[in-house]
Amino acid sequence: MRSRRSLFLIVLVLFVAVTFGIAYGQDSTRIRLKEPRIAPLGEQQWTEQQQKLLAPVKNQTGRVINIFSTIVRNPLLYERWMAFGIYILAEQGLPPRDREILILRIGWLCQSEYEFGQHTLVGKGVGLKDEEIFRITKGPDDSGWSRIDAALIRATDELHKDAFITDATWKTLSERYNEKQLMDIIFTVGQYNLVSMALNSLGVQREPGVPGFPKEGAAAAQGKKQFAYAGPPAFVLEYPDSFEKDPLQPNEVLRAKAPGGVPVFEILVFDPPKEGGKLEDHGKNYAKLLATQGTEVKILSQKPAKLKDGLLTQEFTIEWKYNGTFPILSLVVAVMKENKMVSFGGHVMGGDLTPMREIVQTWEFK
Repeated sequence: MRSRRSLFLIVLVLFVAVTFGIAYGQDSTRIRLKEPRIAPLGEQQWTEQQQKLLAPVKNQTGRVINIFSTIVRNPLLYERWMAFGIYILAEQGLPPRDREILILRIGWLCQSEYEFGQHTLVGKGVGLKDEEIFRITKGPDDSGWSRIDAALIRATDELHKDAFITDATWKTLSERYNEKQLMDIIFTVGQYNLVSMALNSLGVQREPGVPGFPKEGAAAAQGKKQFAYAGPPAFVLEYPDSFEKDPLQPNEVLRAKAPGGVPVFEILVFDPPKEGGKLEDHGKNYAKLLATQGTEVKILSQKPAKLKDGLLTQEFTIEWKYNGTFPILSLVVAVMKENKMVSFGGHVMGGDLTPMREIVQTWEFK
């Protein structure tokens, strides 16, 4: 009798384990909502308080995506959560590429397609390639990862599974990251685990053009768009094909941004002013322009540089806060050619200007 009861318990345990293992594993059987439980607010529905809260996002990107227009239904929650979110996305100490590896991995583990799609776009903007984004879904043991990249993914897995980073993973991460950055790893995974829970449970739907999960064999090298300006002066440059052109402002010949709104860059061509019209003066002039759009504008560095064709430039890095809220780092490169001042301004949230430098490296005058 006892053996039959034991057999029944074993079968019951196996049934529960298999049932819940399928339901909660990283596979396509997880239930995800096809329509929102709590719908995002249309702009015409915003209260005065909600308008004020959403204005910085709308002014920066030209639109308000569904996650923000949903959570703003609870204005106090939105305000407090955004303060922490801005730290994680723009002010913390991790390199942006490393941050996005963590975010994409936890988005995958939570099977939050909205989160994964939005940060596919952000990840490409900070240097992740399509094949790397696809490989994130395969886990830390997939070939091709460096020890540190694999440790970032493994730490995310451990936090998701056991709310704890093992000693071995911690030791590997400590080879690269300082004390503050190690804390940032934990809080980044925690923030986007929370965000994924909210997105999945509220049923926030992806916007048109936002990708979903990558599919087997779909990864490909990120393509480039070429821009040619007839002049004077004539030049060409390349930028990621995920960037979209934006309406031009005065003196601009090109403005393009990532689908999420940042990174963004613009190129201006204009007659140099009679006063303060030297290349060395451009940083101060550009900082004054940024001060009309934000606060706390500070020139961090200025140095001479060369483009790929050997043309001399002045390069500036400028730190500021867009609309007094979003921390932005800008790379500004000024060129004098055919009595024209040509200025490249590239802007990122966070501290990695690599995507902007890669664009400048393709810049060539004819």
